[in-house]
Amino acid sequence: MKWSVNPVFHAHQIALPALKALGFEWELRSRGEQKLGLLRRRLNKATHLECPRRLVFMGGLGDTPLSWVRIFLGCGDLIRSKYDEIVLFDFPGFAGFLAREPAYDSLEQMKAAVFDALDTLKPQTLMGHSLGGWLAASYDVYRRQRSTGNRHAYHGPEKLILVCPAGVLLGEENEAYWKDVFHGAIEKGFASFEGHIFHRPPIWFRFLKKSFAGFFKKPEIVKFLGSIEREHFLHDRDLKDLKADTTFIWGAQDSMIPSSWVHDWTALMSRPARIELMEGVGHSPQIESPLRTIGLIRQIL
Repeated sequence: MKWSVNPVFHAHQIALPALKALGFEWELRSRGEQKLGLLRRRLNKATHLECPRRLVFMGGLGDTPLSWVRIFLGCGDLIRSKYDEIVLFDFPGFAGFLAREPAYDSLEQMKAAVFDALDTLKPQTLMGHSLGGWLAASYDVYRRQRSTGNRHAYHGPEKLILVCPAGVLLGEENEAYWKDVFHGAIEKGFASFEGHIFHRPPIWFRFLKKSFAGFFKKPEIVKFLGSIEREHFLHDRDLKDLKADTTFIWGAQDSMIPSSWVHDWTALMSRPARIELMEGVGHSPQIESPLRTIGLIRQIL
């Protein structure tokens, strides 16, 4: 991929000053040689906050925080009334501001960096889409298990919002489907994957497809997907430890992670969860139906 002529990369260079004008700040964190970006917007201008209320968001595989910024701006007044800060993660090697940085080459490496950052942010509400949903749920389980018996510890987010989340894979049929979608993208290229991103692709996507064509050819992305083993998925004991108030938002026509899999999550959870299915929408509700997505998030918050 020739990054010098990549329109997605240049769009991010243009977007960052605009986001700063809207009150966002860019923070770059390093963990060894790996980078992690945080796009932060402080909503409460008080200089000292002992326990700031944060809404933290993590996107999906290959995504950019830009695809979600307008969703949160559309919820701006409500978010401002409930939180002191909103934070969007930007992962290296994906389509965001760190696109030129090497991606994490294993799920364990990504989880270590993400969990470290979340331990410092201590989100009140944690939201994730696709891979980000998997990370969000995994972090809630991790914090509950780590803070057992310590009443002064941070026990995890009060609220989880999981949008078309990965992370639960029950049965051989589902496992075969997962491998066909994600391993097939490595073997056959981006063309085999793009049909799963949207139920109805937006017109503009045809002009950007070439920008994403090399994603599954990156050595670290190949290593990352190859690093995911069955034990990495959330199992019954993990989901019983999921204690946050949890809401699922799922595109009813999602063909990447089928919406029927939400019942695999809820069947194993010890607490009831809210499920919001979006008819006529696939794996990318923030792009396919932004106004409905904004409306749903406003209801949930």
